[in-house]
Amino acid sequence: MYHLYFIRSRSAVDDENYYDSKTDVYVFGDKRGFDYFVACITAARGRQNPLPLVDAAPLRNGMRAVVLAPTRRGGTRPRIKFAERVIFRRRKPAMELIIIGNRQGYARLAAVVSSLASKGPPLMEHVHLDDMFDSWVVKRSVSLNIRAPLENWSRRHLAEYDHAIYGMNSYVLPPSEDINYLEPSPYTLPDPSNPYLRV
Repeated sequence: MYHLYFIRSRSAVDDENYYDSKTDVYVFGDKRGFDYFVACITAARGRQNPLPLVDAAPLRNGMRAVVLAPTRRGGTRPRIKFAERVIFRRRKPAMELIIIGNRQGYARLAAVVSSLASKGPPLMEHVHLDDMFDSWVVKRSVSLNIRAPLENWSRRHLAEYDHAIYGMNSYVLPPSEDINYLEPSPYTLPDPSNPYLRV
């Protein structure tokens, strides 16, 4: 059993010259979950088909996630994009995180997640991957806020993050007026040729 959760949230940049807000996905897990995440990213480098990340224990706050086959764009420079979309689970809207990059981008992401798994303290140590600061993250990406994993999963050790993971936050879905027009539909994998997923 492993624990790996993608929790949708929001972040904002607000100073005297600029304001912007975007989706910020928190990544929580235990060491087994991070090992699984790294294995999926590494396996995706050699695949021609998307690789859905299996929910160990789906959460109402959690996003599904899928890693697409690597693109050939970007030459030898690492490139990666994090996107999101609305899907339906049991005819109710939910969100899915889409990870797409070239082989070098997947290698760098795997290295980032692996190195964080060896640091501490759990949850406090973190890496924030954002297209404003990381040139290898393609615009316009959602952000990933990857928190150092717990050795063994325990709600007692989650402290202030317990509610973010197991509670119900207001960012689980986009505003209802943005998605109310959508009709429930069967799940299909993302189309990597979509221009919004261009790396």
